[in-house]
Amino acid sequence: MKILFDIFEGDDLQNKFMHYCDVFEEGKQLVEYCQAEMEFTENENDKLTLNDFNNLTVTLKTSYEHAGRNIVFVSIREVDDKKTNEYLPFIKEGVQTISTGHQWGMFHNMLEQIGYKVETNEHMAVTNAKLII
Repeated sequence: MKILFDIFEGDDLQNKFMHYCDVFEEGKQLVEYCQAEMEFTENENDKLTLNDFNNLTVTLKTSYEHAGRNIVFVSIREVDDKKTNEYLPFIKEGVQTISTGHQWGMFHNMLEQIGYKVETNEHMAVTNAKLII
């Protein structure tokens, strides 16, 4: 089984530095978009459940954080080359804008550009995102 993830991540120390120096407001995060792929071999007796897939997102987020990465978004995009929106994404609370260090933009616009239907709160922070299939 092959799983493709959409991820917005960046260097955690650089992100904290930008906030501590008051260069970034609270809702801005220093990250870039990337994808990650995992392959699993499963036997017929050990089928992954919905909860297992949701835990994969959290486990990937936690692994990146342990490696010193700032994680803003993790979502399963495809399972065995088929797009899916069944699973819960991780969305860092309060994120309104994203900066790559060279360019910046509204986080919800960036998610929409890669195929997500996005919900925001009154402050334009992303609260939910579902892949459009």
